[in-house]
Amino acid sequence: MSDIQVISAGAGSGKTYTLTGKLRDLLASGTIRPEGVVATTFTRLAAGELKERVRGSLIKGGHHTVATEVEQALIGTVNSVCGVLLKRFAFEAGLPPEQRTLEETQAALLFNRAMEHALATRASLVDRMNALARRVGAIDIRTKALLWRTHVKNIADAARANNMSAAFLRQEDASDIASLLAYFPKPASLDLDAALLAALHQAIAQIAAGNDKTGTTQKYVAKLEQCRAALINDQLTWPDWVSLAKAKPAKASLDAAQPVADIAARFGEHPDLCAELEEFSRELFLIAADTLEHYQNIKQSKGLVDFIDQEQQLYALLAVPAVAGVLREELELLLVDEFQDTSPIQLALFTRLSELADNVIWVGDLKQSVYGFRGADPALMQAVIDGVTTGGNEPTVLDKSYRSQPALVNYTNALFVPAFAHKLPAHQVELAPALSQLSTAPAVESWQLAKGKKVDHYAAVAEGISQLLSEGREVVDKETKQLRSLLPADVAVLCKTNADLADMAMALSQRGIPAAYKRAGLLATPEAVLTLACLRRLVSQEDSLATAEIISLSGSLSPDAWLAERIDYLAENKTPNDWGYGYKNSPLVGLDRVKSRLIYLTPVEALDLAIHAGNVLETIETWGPNPAARQQRYDNVDALMKHAHDYIEQCSASHEPATTPGLILWLQTLAGDERDTQAVGGNAAVRVMTHHGAKGLEWPVVIAMNLNAKLKPRLFGLTVQSSNKAVRLDDPLAGRTLRYWPRFNGSNEAGVRVLEEIVRGTEGTKALIKEEDEGLRLLYVSLTRARDTLILALPENVETGPWMGLLNAHWFVPTSGQLQLPNGISIPTRVRNLAPGDAPPPAPGYYALAIKKPQKLDLLPLGKTPSSMMPIVTARAGRVLEIGASLGVKGNVDALTLGSAVHAAIAARLFGQDSKSRILDEFDIAKNIDVKSLDDYLDGFFDCVNKAFSPTAAGGEVPIVYRNAEGQQIRGFIDMLLESGSQRILIDHKTGVWGVPEEAALRYSGQLEAYAEGIKRTTGCDRVCCWIHFVSLGKLLEVVLD
Repeated sequence: MSDIQVISAGAGSGKTYTLTGKLRDLLASGTIRPEGVVATTFTRLAAGELKERVRGSLIKGGHHTVATEVEQALIGTVNSVCGVLLKRFAFEAGLPPEQRTLEETQAALLFNRAMEHALATRASLVDRMNALARRVGAIDIRTKALLWRTHVKNIADAARANNMSAAFLRQEDASDIASLLAYFPKPASLDLDAALLAALHQAIAQIAAGNDKTGTTQKYVAKLEQCRAALINDQLTWPDWVSLAKAKPAKASLDAAQPVADIAARFGEHPDLCAELEEFSRELFLIAADTLEHYQNIKQSKGLVDFIDQEQQLYALLAVPAVAGVLREELELLLVDEFQDTSPIQLALFTRLSELADNVIWVGDLKQSVYGFRGADPALMQAVIDGVTTGGNEPTVLDKSYRSQPALVNYTNALFVPAFAHKLPAHQVELAPALSQLSTAPAVESWQLAKGKKVDHYAAVAEGISQLLSEGREVVDKETKQLRSLLPADVAVLCKTNADLADMAMALSQRGIPAAYKRAGLLATPEAVLTLACLRRLVSQEDSLATAEIISLSGSLSPDAWLAERIDYLAENKTPNDWGYGYKNSPLVGLDRVKSRLIYLTPVEALDLAIHAGNVLETIETWGPNPAARQQRYDNVDALMKHAHDYIEQCSASHEPATTPGLILWLQTLAGDERDTQAVGGNAAVRVMTHHGAKGLEWPVVIAMNLNAKLKPRLFGLTVQSSNKAVRLDDPLAGRTLRYWPRFNGSNEAGVRVLEEIVRGTEGTKALIKEEDEGLRLLYVSLTRARDTLILALPENVETGPWMGLLNAHWFVPTSGQLQLPNGISIPTRVRNLAPGDAPPPAPGYYALAIKKPQKLDLLPLGKTPSSMMPIVTARAGRVLEIGASLGVKGNVDALTLGSAVHAAIAARLFGQDSKSRILDEFDIAKNIDVKSLDDYLDGFFDCVNKAFSPTAAGGEVPIVYRNAEGQQIRGFIDMLLESGSQRILIDHKTGVWGVPEEAALRYSGQLEAYAEGIKRTTGCDRVCCWIHFVSLGKLLEVVLD
């Protein structure tokens, strides 16, 4: 191990050139033979490039024979190398010689299937995990999806990447939750739930009595009422407790609110908190263990392996004496590229392989290790490097920069030599300029973004890029080494998070500048919606939603128009599947014409047929609004085809049939997992990506944004813990464990006592140091991507921030036309003050179609059902109306079925349809209720309504949508809405009654209040009466929301 040659290759220091030269020299001199070479690279592209460069260099040097033998060298990604060696030693490994390798997406889908198998017979556990996830706040803030399944996957992946077994995950306290619970105080003897409820009651009453009508207080009271309802129904979450401890009304109501904050602040003493955190973490690890075993069984039964299987199997195989002996005789060179990005199991594999090779070269740069979120462990790597470079075996340092102009090299040296001084000696950081200074443009620019919101800053950056492209800026061409005009593709904008990318790309698009960035959401684009609608219609003419999407997106009719026509069409009792053919150039005709060919086609061929028969490309050509947008849509259709090819490969790998319906479901699964990646964009576009994503890339002009971002130490969630003992080179993974701390505080951080103690504790200190180290490495990656000009885009008057402050270089943002570095060298700089420019008005957007129901009143359409709203504590029961008619039910009928049938019959009558017979047949209750009895009940119901309210207008299934005080969108459909003079009457149909009718009606008070608020906002009518229609009782009960 001490013979390993470590090459430290800083940013742009000619790493590939050096590797090519070393491999060429060793081969040309006869020191090694091609068949004795094993070389691993990070990507397939890098492997191919290395092989071709070595071959070309050998030919250029006259070594034709050895050049023709280069193909015998084993050069590839880590997993391709593993696959070759496992196939060769399959007998010794106890494996079949032919195994199919799962790509990452395929493996993720198969793992999810294994998880469902593991949970198939444990419905109660799933329910419990759902409840615990809500309780501890394991919910995606954006999508509101429960995250516990994602956490299971993360735990399993981390365990495997560190060579941990399912049995390891089943150990007592495998999650190390005890280290978190140690920070909590002893459980309180006081009933904190009861105390909080009393405090909420008191605060709400006192604030109401004080008549504090300020917006801050009203929002606070709404929060208290929501939390009170949740507490009454045992649904108050721990993030809710934390937020109540911090929430405050306006000054006039502070005294009334203080008892709530005092009780909520004691959440750490609640005995249920520690118990639920412990249960949640324990069950996650147990489910991960069970899932791993199911996953392994599924793969073994199908002859499949994934990437980690290959690495683990080869690692174990290298310990077999017979295999190690063979490789020790044959392996003359082991070359590891980008060693800093290896996972722990890969690192262990390389250390074991290194013991068998005559010559070992590891190439990389620990300053660029920024993939900790993917499982790379810079600390472990540093420990191994320290171990192999002991005894004077110092790393070879590539000390010249072949990427950047000299002024930029001097600038980054001045920044990072002192910044890394606590970790690395200066000669391992500093680079000497290898290029001549050709560019006369400023080496560094400071873009001062005018005050405003984040979106204004993105618009200002777009304005700056527009100025760059129009002012005649020149850059050095990488190939010709000559100056040429700046192009959009020469510019990259680096953002801190994925969430920033879409906003930055939108700002560029609105400025008329093409932008390219990688993101999910392909199936939500209009071109993908139309394409899949054509495919679904090709599969089934009965897919009315697909038909509606085709008609709407093909431009035949607007959604409101075709929906109204569809309802009229069905009201005339016409054949449902014949609707949609009367429109001009309807794609339905072409799709039906080729439908008979479907049974002879593969899923990919079927998708291609749907695209052409449905005139998809011709349709999106008409959407515009400009050539760049059209090209992006075409590229997205190609991306959809690529996903279809991936589906075929996945089916082939898992020995499962590939079908067109299966493709549709697979694509929907990809979308649910946010793996439906869109086309990145053309080559003539500004590149927009994260700072992490920029690693390994370079551009003439780089714009670094969000440099003032906050640091976010990873205290919560899953982390891998290193052993307290020194790392053993023969077993670098020994003693490693996992730690999972559930984030119980939601987005609340500052001002929470328990959290402050955790941050000050040992774990908090370690997490901060780790975050600072990774932040510094990420700054190095980001600020060394530029060849000609680096642009620092910051809000005006911002001179530092937590992230950029890690550089401890107050001087590094230019303030004039020259910047003097600490060593006395001056470099050309520039300052621009930017504000959002006058962008052309954005073109009308296209959207994934959402079906709307007809509006009978002037209400906003579509929305999210409010059925999840908590009951209103102050609601009370009011009047009771007897319908006076009986359904005359014969035999036993499920209450839910009965209520749904009557609900449908009432809606049909409201829409002027006589569908009683069909409804009874569809709900399979014609033998229990005859048409006359149902008709009599409907007559009684409408007579009762007319006598009680004398409505002048009536609507059924009325859509409602609005935003509440907290900005949350509330949307749903009102079963029945009446207009009577200056008031509105809403009636909600319910199927059955559990308990006392009045109490049962009050359970729906939260839902009714949400509907009533929407009616008030939409119609301006303040008088809304709410009623529950209990079908099984034949009664209407009033719910008063005072």
